Amino acid sequence: MMALPSQTYKLDNTGDLSMKRKILFVYGGSNSGKSEFAENLACQEEGVRVYLATMDSTADYNQATIARHRENRKDKGFITVECPYFLQEAVPKIKDLGQKKEGTGCTVLLECLSNLLANQMFATEVPDWQHLQDNLESILGIAEHCRKLIVVGNILSEEGKAYSPETVEYIRLLEKHQKEIAKLADEVYEVVAGIPCRVK
Repeated sequence: MMALPSQTYKLDNTGDLSMKRKILFVYGGSNSGKSEFAENLACQEEGVRVYLATMDSTADYNQATIARHRENRKDKGFITVECPYFLQEAVPKIKDLGQKKEGTGCTVLLECLSNLLANQMFATEVPDWQHLQDNLESILGIAEHCRKLIVVGNILSEEGKAYSPETVEYIRLLEKHQKEIAKLADEVYEVVAGIPCRVK
């Protein structure tokens, strides 16, 4: 098991937009209602709403889930940007979309961190520790070009299953991601049975 490098990440709020950028982190277990809550938070914002979709739309086993997600948000005014493997590719797209509304910026919903990391760990050759650095830097890059970034995470370690060593390592790295994002976030919410609780 390779140790993760120690690094401090800071959000620089200087840039072209006049408003203060905010990062919100929303997490919960399976079917907790976290996604619906995160979407509702995004829909409270005016202007462009961007849905960063991390599920691989080319995989057959994802089609039913993707179709359900699209149906749920079809009338909510989201522009979908797919980024199933490399989050940094979304940064220039968010910058471009945020500038199209005369400086009002856009609201970005990243759904979700667990899918992104699973794709990266099991389908790319990038070292696992590198994903943490790349993803956190990308999140900060996205936050610099939007008015609000909402990141959705997952609670996996409490679901009571026996996991393979590879999955245990995935959960460990996901938890590390989520702890670092929670540190960066202005607001953190845990959602249980559809009820959000602000913990930061």
